Amino acid sequence: MRCYICKNPDLRPLFSLGHQPPSDAFLTKEALGLPETTYPMDLFFCRTCRLVQLGYAVDPEVLFTDYVYATGNNNSLRTNFHALAKNVVTRFGLTARDLAIDIGSNDGTLLEGYLPSHIRVLGIDPSSVTALAIQKRIPTLREFFTKETADRVQKEYGKAKVITGTNVFAHVKDLDSFMEGVALLLADDGVFIQESHYLLDLMTHMQYDSIYHEHLRYYSLLALKELFTKWGLTLFSAERISTHGGSLRTYAARTGAYPEDPTVEQILAVERKEGLEKEATYRAFGEKIKTHRNALIELLYGLKKSQKRIVGIGAP
Repeated sequence: MRCYICKNPDLRPLFSLGHQPPSDAFLTKEALGLPETTYPMDLFFCRTCRLVQLGYAVDPEVLFTDYVYATGNNNSLRTNFHALAKNVVTRFGLTARDLAIDIGSNDGTLLEGYLPSHIRVLGIDPSSVTALAIQKRIPTLREFFTKETADRVQKEYGKAKVITGTNVFAHVKDLDSFMEGVALLLADDGVFIQESHYLLDLMTHMQYDSIYHEHLRYYSLLALKELFTKWGLTLFSAERISTHGGSLRTYAARTGAYPEDPTVEQILAVERKEGLEKEATYRAFGEKIKTHRNALIELLYGLKKSQKRIVGIGAP
């Protein structure tokens, strides 16, 4: 096991959440009585690039091929993505000649936001829910995004002015192939925009229930800056947004394409103040999780005992 970003083999174990089944593996009635496959859920910290990641990656085919979640059913996400697309068109001056690609496009909700501006769009997603996007006549490739995919897309569609990866960037198992594809597909003035559940919010608000197998990495801006630099991209803008209990949206481009705005250093300063550079910070978070877990178990046992006493009083 190595760090996804810098390939450091000396990852520091932080804490374990045991073995868990895939979070979106909905069982049929017939399968309820059968053994269910579980996978380890242990978190590690890289002291070189400060990435927090899972130690075990479940096969993406298991997690994402038969995927039932549709973005368009979530009103807040639909509003967020349509607003993002509208802002991108204005901020980066997209025209009808430009191409906007969404990786992990799901049912095409984000790409719909470009259509009023007549921007060329393309979705790339391996899941069965892409059928909804295709029904809406949104061009979509049903496959995982890799360097090979990017090479074919470039030949057929050309370079992209904007590439988005919202709530998918932490899911990618082969991060090198993904980033190589992004670097290949971006136009000289192209922008790569990602949104991921923000590590600082996850820790501050005890959102450890958001740690699951789809999320292989838990991003800080510190780690993301290291990642983009490795691939010749500059992280030039960032913002904290409210989706998923607190997410981090970042903007990256080829070095020199856009000036870095103050938001990057402002968020980095907060992360340093909160100790996201230090292993001890995450170990302390692990201890809080244990305390919280024990309190929850005690509460549940107490409620169960109370229920039995109430049933016993009323029994003949």
